[in-house]
Amino acid sequence: MRPRARDKKLLEEWALSLKSLEDVYEKFMKYCLGKLRSSPWSELDGLQAETRIISEQLGKINMKGFLSINSQPAVNGERSDSPSVGKYKLIHSYN
Repeated sequence: MRPRARDKKLLEEWALSLKSLEDVYEKFMKYCLGKLRSSPWSELDGLQAETRIISEQLGKINMKGFLSINSQPAVNGERSDSPSVGKYKLIHSYN
C-alpha cells in the first residue's frame, strides 16, 4: 500500500460504510465538487486548478454512475504558462 493510503484524512473521508450504489456515487460527486480533500487514487490534496473548471459537470456525471478517478478538461489556445491550465509553471521571476 502507498503511504498515503494510511493517511488519517483519507481514512476519515473514504473508509466508511456505504449502503447503496448511490452512496458511492455521492462520495465521488463530493470529491469532484471539492467537498472532500483526499482521494485514494491521488497523492495530491484536492482537485487541481484545471479540473475545477469542469467540477460541476464531473459531479453530475458521477451521480449518474460514471465514476471518474481522473479527468482533464479540453482547452484550446491556452498558453503553456497559464496559471489554471498551463503545463509549465513559471519557475523564476525576472524583473
